[in-house]
Amino acid sequence: MNDDPEPLRELVPSVPEPLAFLVERCLKKDANDRPQTMNDVLSELGKARASGNR
Repeated sequence: MNDDPEPLRELVPSVPEPLAFLVERCLKKDANDRPQTMNDVLSELGKARASGNR
């Protein structure tokens, strides 16, 4: 629990980069670094889906 988790894309390289970024933000230790509401998460998911980038 003291260490940061491994980057998601190192574990699953096929995960799109915007999604990996969001998941990693959700796992941040400092609550101020995480999305503050579910609406924030949904907004970022929508952006990730629209970008279609890896």
